[in-house]
Amino acid sequence: MIKINEIFFTFLGFVKVGGYDALIEKYFASMPNTTRFHLNHPAIPYNYTDCGLVPDNSMHLLRAADDGSLPWPGVIFGLTISSIWYWCSDQVDGSTFQSTSCCYVAMAVYFYLVLIVVALFFLALKRTCILMLIHTG
Repeated sequence: MIKINEIFFTFLGFVKVGGYDALIEKYFASMPNTTRFHLNHPAIPYNYTDCGLVPDNSMHLLRAADDGSLPWPGVIFGLTISSIWYWCSDQVDGSTFQSTSCCYVAMAVYFYLVLIVVALFFLALKRTCILMLIHTG
């Protein structure tokens, strides 16, 4: 039931935002309210107008090695360790249920593992849609 709600709200968010292309467009146009206010009122001194702006390379998974937020060595070596741990914990769940002799239990476990992988995708998209709806009104 949780997965069904997750998929439903992800697609609802896509409909509200206007689809994937509109999501990307609104994501790059978004900025914090304080930055927007101070850009529209330059008479008020404020030195942090670049704070919170979306970087140009935010839709790239592999970035330069000197990137301050997510360099490619961090993606390859750091995130890989976390992903393997996540995958191994799922495999423990799967092998525990798969040790039974019932074929239906094994199929249910495989379906469960697929839902976990799909859930990560929908979770990320749903949260991005929510942020775009909050920032764009």
